[in-house]
Amino acid sequence: TITGAIARSESDRKKFVVADDPRLGKHAVTHYEVLQRFGVCTLVRCKLETGRTHQIRVHMKHIGHTLFGDAFYGGNR
Repeated sequence: TITGAIARSESDRKKFVVADDPRLGKHAVTHYEVLQRFGVCTLVRCKLETGRTHQIRVHMKHIGHTLFGDAFYGGNR
């Protein structure tokens, strides 16, 4: 489970980030489960308690696992 307030990035207003100070963002909770592992990728199931903009993308990046092919949040590396 990933819990973190989501706010706009100060450096890029098009992106969202997990705020260091939870008072600066909106509460968000994402539950995830690993379904299958493949070489460089892992298939996960995400269940959202909240529905924030870019929530899955932001929370997965926050824990160091960007979505495969998501160039906007760094998953193209």
